[in-house]
Amino acid sequence: MKKTHRPLTMKRYILSKCIIGNGMINGAINAGIFYLLNMKHEGAFFSSSLYFDFALTTFILVLCMAAIAYPTIARAVKKGNSPALSCNGFHHSIGRVLPKNKWVLLTVVTLALTCIVPAFFVGLVSGIGFTPMSFTGAIILKGIVCAVVGGLSTYLFTVARLYSTTACVLPKGQLAAE
Repeated sequence: MKKTHRPLTMKRYILSKCIIGNGMINGAINAGIFYLLNMKHEGAFFSSSLYFDFALTTFILVLCMAAIAYPTIARAVKKGNSPALSCNGFHHSIGRVLPKNKWVLLTVVTLALTCIVPAFFVGLVSGIGFTPMSFTGAIILKGIVCAVVGGLSTYLFTVARLYSTTACVLPKGQLAAE
């Protein structure tokens, strides 16, 4: 007996690929790497060293996510296994403003996330007064930053690819010929 699968919705795709697959897993892996590289470090971590580390990691991680997410969604589109974007939904609106050329998209997403995400998180912990930061705090923050970068970059690459290669679908109850 052939097993039937439910159609892949954008919500399920975001949960499985973006949040869990490339978000949480990347956060855990990068926190582990940070631990191994810095376990002999004595003293506190200051904002400037955290920002440089996070920015470099973000830059590399976005490039890695592009190398994984773009071909993966391209294969899914070719096989007909990709999620559909709603014509007037939030994801479609995001896809509309992203560059259509994959190299321009890669450049824009890489530069934007490399500048914004590390600055946001380091600024947040500095503003709250958590710097200088303990080793454990730095590990946790590194994991959170990498989870956000992995999930967000995968989401942006996926939505851009879906927007440029597939037709959108109308929500249930809305007539196509209005």
